[in-house]
Amino acid sequence: MPRPLILLGSLLVVGLTVGLEAAAESSAEAKAQGQGICPTDSSRAIARKILDDSLPQAEREALVAQHPETSAELIVAMVEDLTPGTDEEYRRIPWIWRVAIAGGRRNDVKELAQLLDASLPAPSARLDDWRAVVIGGGLINGVSLEDVWPAVRFEQVLAGRPDLMPRWREAIKLASVMADDDKIKTGTRYDALRMLGVEPWDRSGAQLFRYLVKGVHPELQQGGVSGLADVPTPCAGPALLSGMNHYSPHVQNFALDALLRDEGRVSALLDAVAEGRLAKSKLGAKRIATLVNYPQEDLKRRAVELLGTEK
Repeated sequence: MPRPLILLGSLLVVGLTVGLEAAAESSAEAKAQGQGICPTDSSRAIARKILDDSLPQAEREALVAQHPETSAELIVAMVEDLTPGTDEEYRRIPWIWRVAIAGGRRNDVKELAQLLDASLPAPSARLDDWRAVVIGGGLINGVSLEDVWPAVRFEQVLAGRPDLMPRWREAIKLASVMADDDKIKTGTRYDALRMLGVEPWDRSGAQLFRYLVKGVHPELQQGGVSGLADVPTPCAGPALLSGMNHYSPHVQNFALDALLRDEGRVSALLDAVAEGRLAKSKLGAKRIATLVNYPQEDLKRRAVELLGTEK
């Protein structure tokens, strides 16, 4: 081979080797950061159908329900060509949320880890609105709806995927900023507030409590109530009760349900009824039945004395 061709061939080999090494390093780095969800062509096809507004809603919802094993792939496929901050993002968000909350409610450790991998921001990246919707409004909300403390559950999830922990911690910090940003849509700020419910009281309590005061937008107030509902602390009961006289009926129902989640909150609720700070009529028949049949005997006895006979 003439010398110039030999030199050119050597350069090509070196360039190819360097390129392959860089690609391998990039792939390894992505895996180390937990960003390893790659949708199949099948998942992409399903995602396109879910996002297709020309299809009946029932058909699209059925697709979400029929593919739990690929929920993380579906979310990645639904956003891989998306530009955050656009109207298109908010057109897709309701369907992204449906996939996420279904996964949250299934409460499967492996699936939750995959969904976090699909939605947590990359290191040093921003918390896009759709990501807050998935994490706060979908996964954390879904787990909570199954009467599981999200902080405990996601600690278990992350114990099996320590590579996700730095992204998780950063996402919670970003959610704290997003929740207070009045340039962000109210519904997304609600999702950010839900994310703060996985933090202990000494980190998130004061911020969440600010959204319980009179005059706060009802959707943000619901976010504050729902966030505090997920924080297992003795401080939650009195905090949730503090706004009972100015919450909207909708938010009030969320707060009352949250007050049934542990014995300390039930005790605070019964104290409020006994002291006249909360009318018995606001509890509703279903909650009264729960209280007068409460498994803890002392609280059950108090409830029967305050609210009526055992059902």
